[in-house]
This record gives sequence, structure tokens and C-alpha cells, in this order.
Amino acid sequence: MTVIHFLNVLEGDCNVIQHDSGRVTVIDICNGNHDESQIVEILEKVNRLNEQKNRRFVPKSRIDYQQKKTPDNPIDYLSNKLKVNEINRFIITHPDMDHLDGIEALYSKFKVTNTWDTNNQKTISAAENFCGYRKEDWEFYANLRNGKYTRSKRLSSFDNTSPCQYWLDDVLSILAPS
Repeated sequence: MTVIHFLNVLEGDCNVIQHDSGRVTVIDICNGNHDESQIVEILEKVNRLNEQKNRRFVPKSRIDYQQKKTPDNPIDYLSNKLKVNEINRFIITHPDMDHLDGIEALYSKFKVTNTWDTNNQKTISAAENFCGYRKEDWEFYANLRNGKYTRSKRLSSFDNTSPCQYWLDDVLSILAPS
């Protein structure tokens, strides 16, 4: 039976699909770099960590359901709870940082066979504030998108031919972009 996990990852998204076939699909990643146990060890990164903590702030105009108090780290969840070693496909819905937060760590920890991405030309200038997200994650994504990272096959158009092997077997339908 296919199982879908919707992870609590602060502002962004991360979903994991365990297919009947045993293959694993991960859709987006957020909060992949957050590990409060390392705060003492990385004092030189206090500013970045403080920005990450500020991402847990809920405006008074919104209802606080307390979800930001116990977010999941997708990498820990995949390796420790699901015992995953390989990700068959990582799907990037769109290249915003709350969907790429921890991408470099994800690809370092797991073998990611296929990366599904949109053809896009999005840029983030070096002068922009990453608001608690890692600039290194954006740079990793840019290298992946530009073909400089070759350990995962990047696919940006989907059909039922061999480059997208197993997507029909795993009963995936792409609704957009068409």
C-alpha cells in the first residue's frame, strides 16, 4: 500500500511517498538543515541560527497551532524513521528557498536517482538576504539545474518514455506545468 507522509517543516513543504514498489519519492525539502543539538558547536553561525528560530514566529493575526514548536527534519525522518537509503525521485515543485532548504544535505546523505524540476531561469543575487536559509543550498540547486551536479539525472519534461521510468508504475500524474 502506498503511504504518503506530510512533514511539519516550518514554512515550506516536504512530502514523502513510499510507493508499493518500494521506491521513494520526496517532494520538496524544507528544514533539512535545522538541528538544535548543534547550536553549541557552531557559535560562529549564531546569526543564521537566530534567523532560523525567527522563522518559527507566528504573527498575532494568525492562529498558532503550535506546529512550529516541533518541526520535522526531513533528512532525520527519512533516515531514522523510514530507514531510507535511496530516493528514486526528488521533485522540486518550484525554486523558492522554502522548498529547497536542505537540498545540499539531502543529496549528501542519500543517493537521489532522479530529480524532477521545472525549466526555470530564477536567480537570486549574491546581495539578497536569505532570511535564515542557506545561500549554499541555492548555489547547490543552481549547479544541479545547470547540469554541474551529475550524480542525479535531472528531468524537466515528463512523458511515459524511458527517461521517466516508473512514474506510471508509481501512479503519478503531473497536473502542472503542462
